[in-house]
Amino acid sequence: MEAIEGVKGAKLKNSGNRTVIENEGLAMGYSQVGADGNTQVFYNVFPPGKKVHVSFFRIKFEVYKSTRSESYQGNNYTNPSIMDLISRVSTVSASIKRQKEHGYMPRDYSTEFYVMERSFLTKAEYKALNPNDKRWQFLEEKSKYTEEFWKDLDRFGIPPVIKSVASKIGNELKLAN
Repeated sequence: MEAIEGVKGAKLKNSGNRTVIENEGLAMGYSQVGADGNTQVFYNVFPPGKKVHVSFFRIKFEVYKSTRSESYQGNNYTNPSIMDLISRVSTVSASIKRQKEHGYMPRDYSTEFYVMERSFLTKAEYKALNPNDKRWQFLEEKSKYTEEFWKDLDRFGIPPVIKSVASKIGNELKLAN
């Protein structure tokens, strides 16, 4: 399943109308068809209760929990394709240590990604452009959105604030200049 390729050692196990994601003998998440008819995938990036230590220069992290929730177009819950991705919400609970005297400071992070537009090149189109070029050369310098989708989130099915954040700060966001 493309949705969990990044999870080392993860195994899939079919269980009725859902696929369970297992790692180290623990149920790490699941994939199923939601009420809207699309595939929903939820999983922990590493086993619950396990603490991961990461260092980056002088900054140290202790990651306590990292989860992903994804939606895919269609009802292929046994093997959703990344090409059908609708949205991904990632949350991380961690502590950061920048200086010894301050110790670890707890932090929660959340990122949201929504696919607004899709376009693909066929293999023949790619070869015609010049197969020796790097992929980044095909990226456009700026977006060409014809609509300001962020002003009408309901129309595109994008929640204004994810539930975990809304429970802490509320649903009303105000534009800051």
